[in-house]
Formats: sequence, structure tokens, C-alpha cells
Amino acid sequence: MNNLSTTVKMLRKKYNLTQEELSLKSGVGLRFVRDLEQGKETGRRNCKERISLNRQLFLA
Repeated sequence: MNNLSTTVKMLRKKYNLTQEELSLKSGVGLRFVRDLEQGKETGRRNCKERISLNRQLFLA
């Protein structure tokens, strides 16, 4: 796992969210959240999703 995946998972659990709830709240797909938490490469096409997820987690 990388630093981002660890941080996302830690924050999701801190706020008692399931992966599905996080995906709905942040406007990204469930598969994206799962792949991100597992440290899988999500590809450049998901850059907007990654930014959206980060904004939801850190600016809310």
C-alpha cells in the first residue's frame, strides 16, 4: 500500500464510512475506492476522481 491508500482507508474508518458510502459521498465509483485502498494503479483517466475524493476527505 502507498501513503495515499493508507490515508484514505484510515480516514474512511475514522468517519465510520463503508467504501460504498465514501464512493457516494465523494462522487467516485466504488471500484475506484476499492482499488485506491488496495494501492492499485488507477490510471491517469481517473485523475479527476482522485482529486474529487481528496477534496471530499480533506476539505469537508
